[in-house]
Amino acid sequence: MAGLRWLFGELKGYGYTDTKDADGKTKPIEELIEILNEFRKKNGKLPVGEEYDGEQSFDVEGGKPEQRKRIAGALRLYAERRRGKNSNMSDNDLSYDKIITKKIEKVYGKKLSAMIAEKVASASPEIIALWCKYADRIKFSRLNLPNGKGFFDSKLKTISLCKDYDASPVAEFDKKSVRFEILFHEIGHLFDFKANERHGGLDYKSFSEDYGNGSFADALREETEEYLYKTHFHMKMSAECFERQTGHIQKEVLYEDVYKFVSDELRQMNFRSACDISDILESVTMHAIRGPAGHKDGYWKDHDIGTEAFASMFSASIVNPESLKQIQVYFPKAYGIFCEMLRRM
Repeated sequence: MAGLRWLFGELKGYGYTDTKDADGKTKPIEELIEILNEFRKKNGKLPVGEEYDGEQSFDVEGGKPEQRKRIAGALRLYAERRRGKNSNMSDNDLSYDKIITKKIEKVYGKKLSAMIAEKVASASPEIIALWCKYADRIKFSRLNLPNGKGFFDSKLKTISLCKDYDASPVAEFDKKSVRFEILFHEIGHLFDFKANERHGGLDYKSFSEDYGNGSFADALREETEEYLYKTHFHMKMSAECFERQTGHIQKEVLYEDVYKFVSDELRQMNFRSACDISDILESVTMHAIRGPAGHKDGYWKDHDIGTEAFASMFSASIVNPESLKQIQVYFPKAYGIFCEMLRRM
């Protein structure tokens, strides 16, 4: 286990020490070593890499320190789950080699799948944990959709997209694209539905739709209404102030005016920053707000707003920090529930 010294060093940053607790039970770090040893005994390998030979360690041994912290955090999360109430956790859930999933590699090849794995490894421990649990369920259907298009078939549980465009470096320089964003968005949908299956939910519903009796979608609606109310109030105050100063009578500020103001404001923002909050605001207002990104007319009549927002937050958490920052500003309560769901899926 010498090659894993870096991992145990990082775990100390999460509160693990070499001292026994008050009851003299297993040392925290020793507990993690036991988990790793049990996995190796069962599977003939360690859950920390692609190739296993003696003391060989995870392939980010020479990688970025931040990646090491993320991996250590995911292992810590698993250990806490295993000690807690989640009796469904299995040793297979610790398989970090699933970050480079064979399902991804078959479609994207080794080079691109390694890039995708690096994106996941740089995400939060909760995202890594979710990936490790469900990555072997990824299934593709069509790979030749028009540029910028993608969808998840909730019946067949398959992903369709334009692979060549989504994986192309061109996407990085396109102001309206982020490389692999469509892939991660649709994978977010897939994981959401697979998690609901795992927890005994209805096949045609997502985990995010069912969670807390719809608390995620309720939070999105609540925060949208609050944002629109405040915007409406400030617009009315501005109109009244202008009227007092100039003597020009202003027309009543209606909610239609608020929708137009917000839509224009979103379109003036950087696309990568505004794309996901634009889609969420559109969904809650049933297309009354139309920002730079969204869905076709009628889409929200038979699609759950929480399910779509979950996929948007999932992809933003991995490849679009600009969007994630805006999500946290506009929807802090809903984002908190999103993080809570990640830990329970």
